[in-house]
Amino acid sequence: MMQRVTLVLFAALMMLGFAGSVAWSAGGSEFGVQKTMQLATGKLTFFDLTWVDQKQQVVYVADSGNGAIDIFDAKKNKFITQFIPTPHFNTGPNGMMVTPDTHQAYVGDTVSLAWHIDVSKPSAPKVVAMINTGGSADCDEESYDPTDGLVLITNPHETVPFVSLIGTTGTNADKVVKKIDFPNAAPGFGPFGSALEQSVYDSQTGLFYIQLQQTVAGPGEIDSIDPKTFAVQTVVSTGNCVGTGLALDEKHQRLFLGCSGEVATPTPANSDLFMIYDLSGGELTTIAGPTGNSDETWFDPHNGFAYVANAFYITNFAPDAINASVGIIDTVHNDTVLNFLTGDTTGATILHSIAVDQKNNHVFVPLAPNSLAFDNDAKKKTSCTNGCVAVLYGKTPKDTDGD
Repeated sequence: MMQRVTLVLFAALMMLGFAGSVAWSAGGSEFGVQKTMQLATGKLTFFDLTWVDQKQQVVYVADSGNGAIDIFDAKKNKFITQFIPTPHFNTGPNGMMVTPDTHQAYVGDTVSLAWHIDVSKPSAPKVVAMINTGGSADCDEESYDPTDGLVLITNPHETVPFVSLIGTTGTNADKVVKKIDFPNAAPGFGPFGSALEQSVYDSQTGLFYIQLQQTVAGPGEIDSIDPKTFAVQTVVSTGNCVGTGLALDEKHQRLFLGCSGEVATPTPANSDLFMIYDLSGGELTTIAGPTGNSDETWFDPHNGFAYVANAFYITNFAPDAINASVGIIDTVHNDTVLNFLTGDTTGATILHSIAVDQKNNHVFVPLAPNSLAFDNDAKKKTSCTNGCVAVLYGKTPKDTDGD
């Protein structure tokens, strides 16, 4: 997640238009913005995480600029509704996750508040509970353990960052079952200054996995948490990766790590950073760019691609070389197959949020209001002048070396 305060500071440096580029696959269709989805009224100006409910094929966007959850049909690529709860979100929503079996949304907000919202009927969401996790700052990103009936949610900006495990069933429903402190978690740098980032649950190992951007000692790490004992089981150093995004390939037992930067002194070479961690063998592999400086990460098991939202992809560390982009990694061959530059605008609304529909392989990317021809194509009848959710798809090359 991006910190609102930090982004305002970056906005002054980022007041430039980002050039769009299009990649073509050999003998295939163009991969890129094929459609855009807009709100019925108003603008999509500031947003956090995006989520796709795979069973219902519904896209959810944490629209913090409007204090709302924007809901779209992923199958028809159409707006469904904008949900503004009563009482209203404080300054959120921030992180957001929807359970795939029961279609319940858990949403992070400021003042240490986690919202439970029933979205089983996407056109008519209902607030079920507002859960105080006992901190003083914001609740953010989540993951879900259906086996033990638990949602993990982070409080990444506390003096001592912590996660809360919230019950989803029975007498534990909407209660904090356990709080786990991470005194060794240190904030990252730049626009991604969160100590605790994206997490996932793996039903094969029965563990949660969470990214620590950096530790007090320096390097970041992935920690696993046992939801039965509430103990941290394993700690894996991620070296120079300032980890933000995390996605799971459950079939092949691999974690995909999006990195928002590096602990080491940045150079053009090491701005390109994406990692794969083999849960079975314990091997950490770095994938060469061009992709990096990312936030949210998703994996599509249907086509074997991992997708990262690269908010500040840097080509040569010159101000005019900073481009928002969508990085696409072929996880079969471990190649970056495409770094697709998007038409984002300023630092305050930079691309950093992404989600994928595994049934149709559509990639959903919220974008700020802009008037670039790239996102406003009369032939395709796309528009992003009021902000939009860009729908990216098209045949993608298998890898960069022709295998």
